[in-house]
Amino acid sequence: MNTVRLHSKPLLGAFLIVVVLGATYVSTLLPGPGYSGDAAKFQFLGYVLGTPHETGYPTYVLLNHLFTGFFPFGTLAYKANLLSAFCSVSASLLLFAILRRMAVDPLISFITTTAFGFGYTVWSQSIVAEVYSLNLLFVSLVAYYFTRWHLERNNWLFYAGCTTYAISFGNHLTMITLLPAIVYLVWVTDRATFSDMKKVAGVFFIIILGCVQYSYIFWRT
Repeated sequence: MNTVRLHSKPLLGAFLIVVVLGATYVSTLLPGPGYSGDAAKFQFLGYVLGTPHETGYPTYVLLNHLFTGFFPFGTLAYKANLLSAFCSVSASLLLFAILRRMAVDPLISFITTTAFGFGYTVWSQSIVAEVYSLNLLFVSLVAYYFTRWHLERNNWLFYAGCTTYAISFGNHLTMITLLPAIVYLVWVTDRATFSDMKKVAGVFFIIILGCVQYSYIFWRT
């Protein structure tokens, strides 16, 4: 790798992340059904718009349905597995973007991101149909929007972060663990947000929309 080029062209780092992690995930992707009971279930449920075990995972099921329906190559199970690889590569790109926004050196950002992508937990969940790589993508998106809002103070970034966070609860409820960090970041960035009734009402409306996702379970059941 040409270190000088990576330093002078930050976009090269993002391109290499897609190539390196994408090629690794695809080459090690589970080629068909199986791996675990949950994975085998998620390899099929999106196709029929089914309802899995609690908590229902409506966001993942709908995204799985769209991805497996529109992606033109491979079996149903392969395409469901590939969705996880796509989510993990996207999350890694967002991590790289966050590091660059924080003025971290491009080479260090690249090394950090690829090390993260090659970690056992991330890699193992990037090659099978499961909800965890999408959860990782949501964590990265929320962090990206709120980091940018903290640095740029642009309100659309605040609302984008809140909307992404609300939607993420339709995938995995462990996202609740991010709430203290978000509250702290809002407090140190612009504590007037908590007394701005327009913003509070907007966030409340976004939360309601996020909850509406779970009507999917009643509809399909």
